[in-house]
Amino acid sequence: MQIRKGSPVIIVFILVASLLSACTSSVDPQDAAPEDDGLAGEEVSPTSTPLPPTSTPIPTETPEPTQTPLPTSTSPPPTPIISAAGAELVCRFGPGDEYVISGSFLLDDTAPVLGKNEEQSWVVIEHPRMPGRFCWLRVEEAQIDGDVGMVPISPPPENIVLGVSARLEPAVLKLSSCTFPASFEAFFTIEVSGPTTVTYRLVSNEGTSSWRTKSFSNGGPKYFEEKFEVDSAGSYFYRVEVNSPNVIQGETSGVVECP
Repeated sequence: MQIRKGSPVIIVFILVASLLSACTSSVDPQDAAPEDDGLAGEEVSPTSTPLPPTSTPIPTETPEPTQTPLPTSTSPPPTPIISAAGAELVCRFGPGDEYVISGSFLLDDTAPVLGKNEEQSWVVIEHPRMPGRFCWLRVEEAQIDGDVGMVPISPPPENIVLGVSARLEPAVLKLSSCTFPASFEAFFTIEVSGPTTVTYRLVSNEGTSSWRTKSFSNGGPKYFEEKFEVDSAGSYFYRVEVNSPNVIQGETSGVVECP
């Protein structure tokens, strides 16, 4: 059969094709029924990754608390302080009246107590007005603030020769004639700090004497006098040399004149 253009049959066919196309495009793809994979009706739960096994710690015993000891004091006891007890004091070279006076301790003086003798009757200090000089004070004559029992025992000092001096008289010996030997009067002094034995000798233009020994029962000076003979006019020296208990010397000079 021959269908002509504009025929009602053609028109109807076109309308039906349009409707079918519209219905197909209006269907939501999400509304399409899923294919049956054989798991329909069964709920599938996600699988979890197993954790590695852990060891359970064994509980340890809690140690009993220990009592912390209290700290002990390491600071030394305070040093006793000595002062004059209403009168000026004598400070001596050592712990006893047989030692020479080494300074005075005035009413306003104070000093730390550095040591004591075994009987605790004397204490040693550094002189407050003469740094570097140490001397001893009698305890019963002073006032001490503090415990002397805590102060260490100090041995007495070794006695020494404190000084040596010499002189010739007259300093200028004038002779009426050049008659020799002529003599000076030689005077010399040896002063010690306390009981000790001194060894000394005399040295001059005229020669050197042998060593001599002299014992001192107390501190202080000892005075000596001798003749010093010379054989000619001129200048002379006269020296006293001590070698024990320490080395020290004293020297003087004189002149002899003659016509």
